[in-house]
Amino acid sequence: MAVTSSATTRSPRRRCAARSTCPRNPYGDKPHAAARRRDGEVTTRGPAPAAGRHLTPCQVWAKGTATGAATGTVKGTASGHSTTIYRSQPGRPQELRARERPVRRHPGDSDTVTTPSTPRPAVAFIPPSCCGAGYFRRLRRELGDRVTFHALELPGHGRRYQETPLTDATAAVADLAARIDTPLDALYGESLGAYLALGVADVLKQERPPLLLAASNSPPSVRDRIDLEGLDSIESAVAALRAMGGEIPPEVLSDPELAAGAYPLMRADLHLGQSCIDLVRGSAAAGNLTVFAGADDTALTRLESWAAHTRGRCDVTPLPGGHLLSATNPAGVAERVLEALARG
Repeated sequence: MAVTSSATTRSPRRRCAARSTCPRNPYGDKPHAAARRRDGEVTTRGPAPAAGRHLTPCQVWAKGTATGAATGTVKGTASGHSTTIYRSQPGRPQELRARERPVRRHPGDSDTVTTPSTPRPAVAFIPPSCCGAGYFRRLRRELGDRVTFHALELPGHGRRYQETPLTDATAAVADLAARIDTPLDALYGESLGAYLALGVADVLKQERPPLLLAASNSPPSVRDRIDLEGLDSIESAVAALRAMGGEIPPEVLSDPELAAGAYPLMRADLHLGQSCIDLVRGSAAAGNLTVFAGADDTALTRLESWAAHTRGRCDVTPLPGGHLLSATNPAGVAERVLEALARG
């Protein structure tokens, strides 16, 4: 009986396609596996290989991270990669093998050491009247991961819709301040939120006072009191809100069902707005103040008088947009917020 033997087909040797041009290949056309022996050590570029694997510099993803710190000495290089010196181990070849199948490493692997990133500034955002935290969703997308975003909302608003709305500014400020559990770099408030942010800045106990960002509102010190008697209809509530410089989205007013549902909250926020004016009329924030003013917001007046509401520097920043600034120009607001944070 004839015995037929079949030869095992071996896979072709894996090599970097850019052998001679790769800036991390000091050996020209020679395989990247070439390494130097020195005093019983093997020196190579890139992260440490996994147990039982011997990798080449071009077979790992090492940019910006240093791996293998547990088995070798990690040294930084100007290229952003790392140079690791591995101690030779008994029974282990001291030359790297290019034909070994590569093992890709990803950030978050157990043997990856991640360089700490710069802490992101923490910013709390307080929305306009009749709005919840969801009002800032477009602004939040624009800012991305460049800030730690804290969107606040009052009882009766947003996800807290089942709670009774507040009409007293002192209670509203205390409620918002109680929801801040980390030191803030800045407080951003829009429309009614600008007055609430000024009140919250007064009660926060921080070693370094936060930067105050006041958008879409005139200084409380120049506001006159509004007659809030007889708010017995949606039309009267809208008129009073506009007299205070506020605005209701047109899609709410054009839908009778939405308008009827918004009326109780609108009436409560009108009383809260008047209470806020009385509370912060003479307040001055300890930190610097930046005022954001939309070019199409015709209700804004005497913005330079915001300087009376800070013991630091006051900057007035005009930008395109309407009264609901974060809704009409979220990209512009995001840019100005980052600029204000950079100024401090």
